[in-house]
Amino acid sequence: MQGSIMRDRKFLIVSAAIVAAAALAGGWGAHLFAYRAGFAAANVPPPAPSADVAAAVPMDTAGWSVYAGRAFGFSFEYPPGWQVAPEAMSAANPHVALGNPLGGTATYRMDVWAYGNPGGLSAAGYVAAMIASDTAADVRSGAANGTAPRITPRFSKEFALTVKGIPAYELYDVFEFDHQGEQIYIKDGIHMLVFDFPVSAANPNIADPGANNIVAHAVLDTLRISSSSSVVE
Repeated sequence: MQGSIMRDRKFLIVSAAIVAAAALAGGWGAHLFAYRAGFAAANVPPPAPSADVAAAVPMDTAGWSVYAGRAFGFSFEYPPGWQVAPEAMSAANPHVALGNPLGGTATYRMDVWAYGNPGGLSAAGYVAAMIASDTAADVRSGAANGTAPRITPRFSKEFALTVKGIPAYELYDVFEFDHQGEQIYIKDGIHMLVFDFPVSAANPNIADPGANNIVAHAVLDTLRISSSSSVVE
């Protein structure tokens, strides 16, 4: 994904009124993390949803382990054999990584990011405001450097969906350098959860993307959000 990527990128902190911009390094996580700085009341209409994706393949999750992001009021389950790296939930850009495997020459990695959403924007509204601010930053960058877009994500389609009955929004087929990804945004009280994982298309850089993508959707379908998710910790 160009711009909205998890590695090697500079990002801008943009308020809802887009009154300040400051360069940041740290990848896709830092880009979304920037919205904590004042992303509260963007008057940006959400994009019109396109057709929804097909229903996830039912999967037996008996015996799966539970990961609980208690500070952010959510939990999900993951299958035996999948590796989890939860320590980053206490980092500046809070997230948990899981994958099958997480390391090696070909990995399948699923990241779950937790970001501030102090204005209580819907998932669709959050995505719309994010893209609007990215586009504005690219216009400024293009005027100076003659190159755009640098920050605005590239994706083939976007649509509304529900996850466990919760309204969500997806950017699909997002360019992420060595693969295309799915990014699913879900409102969690005053936080915004972002599930990011590779699409199912064959890719020599990704371990068994077809099967692992099905599992990633099954993981997403185990999401639980508690009533305490409105608490800042």
